[in-house]
Amino acid sequence: MPVARTYVRKGLVARKEPLLTCGLLTRGSRPRPNMKYSDADWIVKRTKGLGRFLLFDGILMTGGPFAVVLQIVGYFLFGSQYESFGAYFSASKTWTTFFFHATLFGLIMGFINWRRNEKIHSNAAAENSMIEGD
Repeated sequence: MPVARTYVRKGLVARKEPLLTCGLLTRGSRPRPNMKYSDADWIVKRTKGLGRFLLFDGILMTGGPFAVVLQIVGYFLFGSQYESFGAYFSASKTWTTFFFHATLFGLIMGFINWRRNEKIHSNAAAENSMIEGD
C-alpha cells in the first residue's frame, strides 16, 4: 500500500490514513460515527430536552414517514379485505396501526439517535479537551 498521509479531520485530530482506502474500512480501522447535527445545533437541541427531541425528531421526522410506507405496503398486503383504496384508508384499523407504527418506531429510533448523538458529542468534547490540554 502507498505511503500514508497525515491530514486534519474537522480541525480536531491529525491522523494517518493509507492513500487507497477511499473512505472504506481497512484492517485495524474503526468506523467514525457521524452526527446529524453540528456541535452548536446539538447543544441547542439538547437544552430543549429529550421529550421534545423524541416528539419532533423521533415521532414526526422518523416515525411518520415510516408509518406512511407501512400503510402503503399494508394496502398491497391486506387491501383485498376492503372494497377500494378509499375504504382501506378510511378504516379505523388503518389509522390505529398508522399512529401505533409512527409512535413506536419514532420513539425507539429517536432514543437511539439521542444516545448516539450524546456519545459522539461527549467523545468530541473529550478529544477537544485533550488537544487543548485542559
